[in-house]
Amino acid sequence: MELWIEHTYDVIQTSQFLLAKLSAADALEREALLEPSSTKPLPIYRHTLKLIDSTHTLLSGLIEDNIPQSKILKNKITPLINAQVTRWQTEITGISNNPAINIAKLNVPGRNEMLYSTDMLIWQLIKNEKALLAARKKSLRDTYILNDLIRWSCLSAIAGICLGAISVVYNQQRTNNRLLVDLTTANSELEDKVAKRTRELESRNKSLSDSIEEIVVLNQHVERTNSILTESLQEVQFLYEYAPCGYHTVDRDGNIIKINKTELEWLGYTEDEVIGKKKVADVLTAESLKARTEAIEELKKLGRLEGLEFELVRKDGSTLPVLLNTIAYFDENGEYLKNRSTLFNISDRKLLEQNLNKANKRLHHLNEQKDNFLGMATHDLKNPMHSITGILGLIRLSGGLTDEQSAYLELIGVSVKRMQNLVGKLLDLNMLERMEVEVTLTEVNVKELINSVVDFHKITARKKDIGLKVEVCTQIPIVTDGILVSQILDNLLSNALKFSSAGTTVAIRAFENEAGNVRFEVQDQGPGITREEMGKLFGAFQRLSARPTAGEPSSGLGLSIVKALAQILHCEILVDSKMGVGTTFSFVI
Repeated sequence: MELWIEHTYDVIQTSQFLLAKLSAADALEREALLEPSSTKPLPIYRHTLKLIDSTHTLLSGLIEDNIPQSKILKNKITPLINAQVTRWQTEITGISNNPAINIAKLNVPGRNEMLYSTDMLIWQLIKNEKALLAARKKSLRDTYILNDLIRWSCLSAIAGICLGAISVVYNQQRTNNRLLVDLTTANSELEDKVAKRTRELESRNKSLSDSIEEIVVLNQHVERTNSILTESLQEVQFLYEYAPCGYHTVDRDGNIIKINKTELEWLGYTEDEVIGKKKVADVLTAESLKARTEAIEELKKLGRLEGLEFELVRKDGSTLPVLLNTIAYFDENGEYLKNRSTLFNISDRKLLEQNLNKANKRLHHLNEQKDNFLGMATHDLKNPMHSITGILGLIRLSGGLTDEQSAYLELIGVSVKRMQNLVGKLLDLNMLERMEVEVTLTEVNVKELINSVVDFHKITARKKDIGLKVEVCTQIPIVTDGILVSQILDNLLSNALKFSSAGTTVAIRAFENEAGNVRFEVQDQGPGITREEMGKLFGAFQRLSARPTAGEPSSGLGLSIVKALAQILHCEILVDSKMGVGTTFSFVI
């Protein structure tokens, strides 16, 4: 799109250059005729003609893809330019040393009309290109807006997944901490038991020095206890070395002083290649190293950091994404000594994120196809409906119909009207979903707005014997889009009449609230809405348990359109309903 915009600028500049050179050539030719003794204008004049020819050729190549513009140039401008150049050449060839004769050539009637027509046609060509330039700029802006929307949607989805993953890792860390506490407690209890047993041995050794057998037995017991301690230590070491996560310890200078076998396998190194030889900077990408430098300063302040994402560099040069939790250790003076970190391999999670991005793009594409199809389908249905309505009118005007035939025609008319109403709502919903509604802010008279909506529904209310009550308690105009507000009130009032019974009253109100804004309300005395159905009240194509009292059609689109229009106007639709009493819909402008 940007290249097309540059191309259009080239066409405009080339056209303006051609226009300038035509004017220059005419001026130089006049100068040559008026001063035949001067040799200065002729070389410049011939060079200008060459520029006109090359510019004309360049312009032809630039607009050959634009058929209407190309026709204007080929069929209108090119013949005029050729004719003008031919006349100039003729006048220059027949130049006379007598200025009066040359002036007579310049004063020939209609001499300037051909150049004027050429100028007008070139200006028309430039005007067309400027209009095309504006359209292409608008298309480019629309594309940028759509791209931004897609990026923010994908980033929001990724953020949700990251929060979920962090929650899982946090819970796992809490479990690990509890296990570590339990293990520490067991070790402490075991140490207490060993100390207690040792004291008992010392006491017995003093009192029973002559009992060698007891000493031997006691010694054997101690050996068994040491064996158990050794096995426990080995188990703890095994858990450290072969845990499903990586562990390492880094000193204040960035040297790796301890690392488990799990992390070594991830990196492809042996322990001898890392301990005392590698710094943490050697196994981090440049971007991760920069992030770690900033994180270390934060770690010194907080003492603990969780959920840090880094990329490790393996021995073979490939990278490994990890999630890192770390704890800082300080000496008695509060000086930072080292940090111990736990690492989790998140390669699978990163792959899932990439797959999710692809799936989101696919879903967005399918949703666009659905919106396009729905828009085309509903739009194409409008013309047949109008044709059927027209044919019904012609049949009624022809006369001679029986009562049965008139009844059939009435049924057809009702069906067509229902279909037109459904098509209209589908078109409104499609337009709202595609964000094709423009908000035009004007001062709106609240009373006139409500009266225009009520007038449209008076016949329906009269047919169903339903009272219409209008209460307007504000004189101030509101600054909003009156058409969109009318659509909201129209849908709410239509719904209220549809689900109200004969003898009831539907009220529509407008009044100032405490904040100085205008609150609109539409209240009916219908059956009410159950608590279970409140959640799906504003969904598209949702039909609730309540049914229209006179068998009217219900597409389930009205309230979804109301919600979409309210979002465009940055207001909220509120619902207050009591079973058997009625329902009130309200919003604030």
